Amino acid sequence: MYKNMGDEIKREKRRKPEKRVILLATAEPMLKRFGIKRISVEEICAAAQVSKMTFYKYFRNKNDLVKAILTSWIEPAYAQTEAIMSSKLSFPEKIQLLLENKQKMLEQLSDAFLTDYLQDNQEIRAFIQSWSDKVGRRFTEFLKEAQARGELIVDVKPELFLTYLEKVWELARDTKLAQLYPSYSDYLSVINRIFFYGVVPRR
Repeated sequence: MYKNMGDEIKREKRRKPEKRVILLATAEPMLKRFGIKRISVEEICAAAQVSKMTFYKYFRNKNDLVKAILTSWIEPAYAQTEAIMSSKLSFPEKIQLLLENKQKMLEQLSDAFLTDYLQDNQEIRAFIQSWSDKVGRRFTEFLKEAQARGELIVDVKPELFLTYLEKVWELARDTKLAQLYPSYSDYLSVINRIFFYGVVPRR
C-alpha cells in the first residue's frame, strides 16, 4: 500500500512542471514584450501563480531570473554558431548564416529590453558582455582557421575583419533596403556577395 502511494506521489511530481520552469516560462514573454524595468517580481509571481517565497527559492532577484532566460536563448544560439563555423560550407556561406543567426537572436528582444540593457542594468550588461567576449574569441579563432585554409587573405587582421563585419551588420539591419528584396535571406545574400566579391559580376 505504502509503496503504491509512493509511486503515485512520484508520478504526480513528474506530471507537475517544476516551479522554476513555470517561473521562467511565464517571465520570458513578459521580458520580451516589456523589457526588464517594467516588470516586477510581484507581477511575475502573480502571472505564474507562484508565491514570492517560492520565487526566491530559485532566484536571488529579478536579474538572476533574467540571466537564466538569457542563457536559455544564448546557449542554443552559440551552439548553432559553432555548428556553422565548423561546417563544410564555404567561408562566405558561413558568414551569411552567422548574420542570419544573429538577426534571429535579436528578433527575440523587444525595444524595451534593448533600451533597458543599453541604459541602466549594469549587471545584465556585464552578463551579456561575458558571452559576447566568448563569441568574439571563438570568432577570432574561426577567422584565423579560415586564413590557414586560404579562405581569407592573411594580411586582413581579425580585428579589421570584425570591424568591417559590424558595418555590414549595420547595413543588414536596414529594414527599408531589406524590403526591396523578396526575403530577408535574399537581402543578406546580396550584401554578402558585395562584401566578398564587390559589385562587378563574377566570370
